[in-house]
Amino acid sequence: MARYEQQLQSAGLGKGERPCWVQPDGTIEFLFDVVLGTDGIRMRENVYPSRNKERKDLPMPSTNPLETITQSEFVTRTLPLYESSLAANCRFFVTVYDGTGPEEKERYKSLLRTVEGHFYKRLSRDSAPF
Repeated sequence: MARYEQQLQSAGLGKGERPCWVQPDGTIEFLFDVVLGTDGIRMRENVYPSRNKERKDLPMPSTNPLETITQSEFVTRTLPLYESSLAANCRFFVTVYDGTGPEEKERYKSLLRTVEGHFYKRLSRDSAPF
């Protein structure tokens, strides 16, 4: 945890909430891959076998990587998980991929703000994996 807090401070982000899922070496486990696209948001859960019991105790949103959902649907689906992270004084992390076109950066920013409302994020430079 100390390593994570130091990273946040070094990045000028203050302390923030601790990550909900962290490996013993301090590596953050990212709960979802999220693609921000022209038509909305797609999500894919990352599976960590060592977290099966914890996962069953969480109000996990339904996800289908082939389904594109609206911003309001994203907020509705992820709200119970976000509230559970608030209760635990932590935040789940997601990896975000840009699936918008070069002329859609305002759309991208709007979608990104929606995701940031419930999760901490890592921005990927890679193409959307799904």
